[in-house]
Amino acid sequence: MSELEALRAIGRALNTLSVEPLIPLLADGVTFFSQTSWVDPKGKQDVVAYLDQKFSAARASGQRTWAEVGHLKCYPGGPCLVVSTVSPETPQWTFLVKVNEGKITEITAAIIPEPQQSIRTGEFPI
Repeated sequence: MSELEALRAIGRALNTLSVEPLIPLLADGVTFFSQTSWVDPKGKQDVVAYLDQKFSAARASGQRTWAEVGHLKCYPGGPCLVVSTVSPETPQWTFLVKVNEGKITEITAAIIPEPQQSIRTGEFPI
């Protein structure tokens, strides 16, 4: 699996608020880093529980998430997701991913690099 394929899978999970399709793609030692949270879950079980809790809360509150495939114009470059819970026109986060041996090993929800530093593609995976 490439980084782009992994980002599309994460984008589907974010856009549908469902962690289930993502589970088989996660490495056992996967980590989730967020620049806006004190909690960085480590390990497949903890990452799945963390995302499931976030998605459940979003569904319960009626919150929507927009995750669009992009390409960073700045360091570190490469594919990314441009993510918002406000509107597709108001991106808040840049999601980055690392893949090793066909599994997602790291997911980063970043505010730096800013999502405005991405070329947006108009692709919202579902």
